[in-house]
Amino acid sequence: YVRQLAEAGFAEYQTNRIGENRFATFTSEEGMVHLTYLAYNQSLSIITAPLDATVLFTPEEYDGSTKVTENTLGIISLDYSHRDVTDGNGMSYVITLEDGRYVIFDGGYAQDAERLWQYLNDNNQRADGEIVIAAWILTHSHGDHYGCIKEFVPRHGKDVTVEYVMANAASSTMVAEGQYDTFLTSSLPSLMRQMGGSPKLIKPHTGQSFTFCNVTFEVMYTHENFYPSVLPYLNDSSTVMRMTANGKTVLFTGDCEATASSVLVNMYGTALHCDILQVNHHGYSGGTKALFDAVSPSVAMWTTSQAAFDIRNSDKWIRTPNKYLVDMVGLDHVFVADGPCKLLPMSYDSLDDVTEYHFSTEQRMTQ
Repeated sequence: YVRQLAEAGFAEYQTNRIGENRFATFTSEEGMVHLTYLAYNQSLSIITAPLDATVLFTPEEYDGSTKVTENTLGIISLDYSHRDVTDGNGMSYVITLEDGRYVIFDGGYAQDAERLWQYLNDNNQRADGEIVIAAWILTHSHGDHYGCIKEFVPRHGKDVTVEYVMANAASSTMVAEGQYDTFLTSSLPSLMRQMGGSPKLIKPHTGQSFTFCNVTFEVMYTHENFYPSVLPYLNDSSTVMRMTANGKTVLFTGDCEATASSVLVNMYGTALHCDILQVNHHGYSGGTKALFDAVSPSVAMWTTSQAAFDIRNSDKWIRTPNKYLVDMVGLDHVFVADGPCKLLPMSYDSLDDVTEYHFSTEQRMTQ
C-alpha cells in the first residue's frame, strides 16, 4: 500500500515502528493518509483527511544552544477541597523543556487554573520571561481533565504563547449512549482563539511522534484503534502517549479503562515497557495486571489525592489491581498528586534528585 501511495504521488511525512507494528503518514495535494499496521491481528487501518483540515507538526531543529534548564517532569498536585475526600481525581502534568518551554497534559479541574498559572510563572527559566507552551495535550473530554484549560484561557490565555494544542476527539457515534461529552468538539476551538500565539490544533494518530527540543512524544493509542467497535466508556477514548527524555520513558495512559488496556497489551506486549507509569483513571479503574506487567515500571504516578490513593490501594478495592502494582518487584516509588508538587529531572540518577514546589499561602486563599 505504501508503494501504491508513492506511485500515486504521495510523499512520506513520517514513519515509525513500535514493536512489530508499523505506522506511516503520507501527504499529497489531495490530502493526508495515515496508516497503522497492527501485528497482533494483522490489520491495516487507513485514516484520511483533507490537508486544509489537517495540521502536521513541523519538525524542530535543536542543537542545545538554547538550553536554559533541565528536562523536568512536574507532577502537579491538585486542589481537592471541592471534592469528597474519597473522590480525588483530576490530572495535571507539566514537562519543562531544556529551552524553557512547557508541555502540559490536561491541567486538572477548573479550580486548578490559578495554581497552574502560578506554577508556570514561578518555574519559568526563559531569559525573555515569556511563558511559552509548546503543546497543551488534552487526553479526553472529561471535566476533571479539561476544566483547568476552560478556566485558564479566559483568565490568562493572552498572557501565554501556545504553539500547539493536541486532542483527538471521538465522534458521538463511537461512544456508548450517555457517555459523550462535547467539550473537545464544541468548546475547544473557541478557547484556542483566545490563546496567545495563534496555536494550531493537531489531531494525533497512533504511531505518530512529536519532538520538542530533545523530548519525544509517541502516540501509543487513540480511540481509532478500537474502531469499528463502540467504546463502552468515554474514558477509553483517552489518547495514550509515551514520552522519552534523557533516556527515560514515561507512559501517560489518561483514563483508559480495562478495554483500552487490553488493546494496548495486544498491540505492544512488552514493547510497552517504560520507566514511569501514570496509572490509569486515577487508580479508580482501568489498570490490569497484564498492563502493569507489560509496562513493568520502576515509578508509578497516581493522579489522585492521598486519601483516595489509600482507599484505592486497600485489599477491599476490587476495581483494578492497584495493590498488585504497588507490591510489584522492581517498583521503587509511588508519587501521589497531593501535597507539594514533585519535580523529577529526567536525567535523574536516583529519586533523591526529586525536588518539591509549594503553592503559596496567598494562592490557596485566592482559591
